Amino acid sequence: MNFPLSEIQETSFIEGLISIWGDFGVGKTIFALQTIRVFLEKDQKVLFVYTKPIFPYKELQNVLKEKYKEKEIPLVLENLSLINCTSFEELYSFIYKIEFSLLKNKKGKKKNIPNLIVIDSITNLYRLELNKEQKPTNIKLNFQLNEILGQLTYLNHHYHIEVLLTNELSRKRIEDNYVEIQSGGKVMEYWTTLSIKIQRTPKHSVRKFIIQKHPRNNVGEFVSKLSEIGFISI
Repeated sequence: MNFPLSEIQETSFIEGLISIWGDFGVGKTIFALQTIRVFLEKDQKVLFVYTKPIFPYKELQNVLKEKYKEKEIPLVLENLSLINCTSFEELYSFIYKIEFSLLKNKKGKKKNIPNLIVIDSITNLYRLELNKEQKPTNIKLNFQLNEILGQLTYLNHHYHIEVLLTNELSRKRIEDNYVEIQSGGKVMEYWTTLSIKIQRTPKHSVRKFIIQKHPRNNVGEFVSKLSEIGFISI
């Protein structure tokens, strides 16, 4: 996958699902939008699935203005398809419809296949529907999350579509300590081949990136500054 920061680009990757995760407000969506821009710069198609209430149009405009003049942006956006899912069931159904759409348009039309799928966020709706008192519901949600990630992995391997997922941070208690993990726990760890954690630092707007290949094998870390136009190297 092509990334907007050279520090990540220099890291060797294997195919599979890539997740970028961290606490609220660390810049996960901005990083995803920057990655989308990298693909659009190469005239490649991107499918952006958004699961939160307010779509980040302003942030997208700011990220694109860093490379394009305002009058050029509408033409660039012709390669970007936007989907908004408002329930986890809707997200689950949509992911399975992607392959049907690809098969329908496959006959000599490779141009209809996206080069990148971005889901922001993969577990936002999942977390909203979890309920400690509804075990059958939770079992179903975990099954659906597993199915979604399995289907995305299939699309990645079979159609060579890059997949980037943003994800939230959860805290898991191990004895007397709390450990920060991706939301979705072991299901996410099983399916994602590489994770990029973004965390705050004592310096305002400076973020630390921790790159891991699973299981929990750190392959690099660096710091970057979060600005209005996205992350920039420092």
